[in-house]
Amino acid sequence: MGFLRDKLVTKIGTHTIEVRGDNHLLRGLIYKLLIDGEEVASEQNFWKLPTKRRLEAQIDINGTQKNIVVLVKQQILSADFSMMLDSEPIQLKRVE
Repeated sequence: MGFLRDKLVTKIGTHTIEVRGDNHLLRGLIYKLLIDGEEVASEQNFWKLPTKRRLEAQIDINGTQKNIVVLVKQQILSADFSMMLDSEPIQLKRVE
């Protein structure tokens, strides 16, 4: 995870998927999953301890419901993000 913020983006069909990690001084680490700019899932790590978090949502692609799962592995100074669409890995692009 970046010092203050991470933003990762991918396109699935016509949808834009964003994963955000924000480091707030008084609220801890907050992870969000956004689909087309709308927040659909979030998790908070108040104490900023190493942990694993899971964000889940459903998306409609060509009339079919698909499951999106984002796994966040928080370490002391960094975080690793991975995304799956119906158990298939999806590549995320880090945006500055």
